[in-house]
Amino acid sequence: MCGGMLLVAPDGVALALGSQWLDVTIPLQVFAIVAAFDSIGSVLSPVLVVTGRTRLLMYVGPSAAVAMPAAYDLGSRWDLVGVAAAYGPGSTTPPAWPRGSGSRCLACWP
Repeated sequence: MCGGMLLVAPDGVALALGSQWLDVTIPLQVFAIVAAFDSIGSVLSPVLVVTGRTRLLMYVGPSAAVAMPAAYDLGSRWDLVGVAAAYGPGSTTPPAWPRGSGSRCLACWP
């Protein structure tokens, strides 16, 4: 679904919202790419809980609370496209820290 949105964003925005909204196609395409990675990463949190590594999840919230505003501030210098581009690394970087441990748990699963 994310790939479809990535491919048809220019025509879909023009058809659904009109030609005055064509400036949002690039941010929409960036969000489609980020959504594809976020949907894959959402599986690792339950794996960490089941394997007893909830301590790693404790660090995700505070790190996201620091990373997301910093990413938005940096991206706001380049208008809406910059904010959309900053959302990806800002939203996936903090959860990526426990993902390394989660993938080790998946590899060692009996």
